[in-house]
Amino acid sequence: METTILTEINPISECFSKLSKNLSDRRSLDYLLENYDEDELKTELIKFSKDFLTSTLDNEIELQKRYKRKLGTFDELVKYLLKNICSKDQLRPAMNTVYYDKEQKNIVATDAHILAAMSLKNLPISDINENITSFAGDVFLSHYAFDSFKIDKYGDILNENLNDKYPKYKDILPELNYFDYSYFSINPLLFNGLKTLNKMAKKLRIKRMAVKLECLENKSYLGLSNLVRYIELHQKLYGNYSYIHFTRNSNSESSMLYNIDLLDQFRLLIMPVYGHDLNECFDLNL
Repeated sequence: METTILTEINPISECFSKLSKNLSDRRSLDYLLENYDEDELKTELIKFSKDFLTSTLDNEIELQKRYKRKLGTFDELVKYLLKNICSKDQLRPAMNTVYYDKEQKNIVATDAHILAAMSLKNLPISDINENITSFAGDVFLSHYAFDSFKIDKYGDILNENLNDKYPKYKDILPELNYFDYSYFSINPLLFNGLKTLNKMAKKLRIKRMAVKLECLENKSYLGLSNLVRYIELHQKLYGNYSYIHFTRNSNSESSMLYNIDLLDQFRLLIMPVYGHDLNECFDLNL
């Protein structure tokens, strides 16, 4: 007779294991929700996470050999930023658009939690030569006269003037000083494991899961959901299998993290979370 979930030696760990393989496992989900509260589930899920993420690394190595990056068009990039980064808050209409910063030569998108600032000359698009023009040392976006992009009701891109002021995103991104930063790299092969853990936390109604990086001060952590979004965006835009570097400006009170690309291709800001009650968290110093 098959052993039931109630007679497992370590039922909670067994339930996590089953959910990691099948998030629709209703029996495991019901058992956990009926027998443990949110704090207990969070503590046990964090204990489960390290072994799970380590095994994920082993399982994902072969994918690295098979992965081929596929570039999209400029229109596809803009639509992706609008869908995945831009704010949906109608009270912030400027942030509902992809901003074309003519002065800094950047394409910018933000929702106030994650911010992407992408240099025109290094946009990851297949039709870059058709869209980006270089003249007398200057770089500008061809065929588009105005400073914002959004989607019309037919799914087409609209390029028009921004009526509201766009946030001063350059003030948020500190100047680069490679001697004044602490660094931490994440192997993107961890991504599928982190994504699974994030989905499990949501299924188990765990409202907030925190992640600790060694470059952060003790008072600040990353939200697991935002970290998953960060890696997913980076992989989508720049390819899955290159290391992702987080940095912290030691002079920044907010300890804001962003991606440093030595070619100045891409900066993706992710806001940390704060709190004295976040004693339990994922530790990614694997």
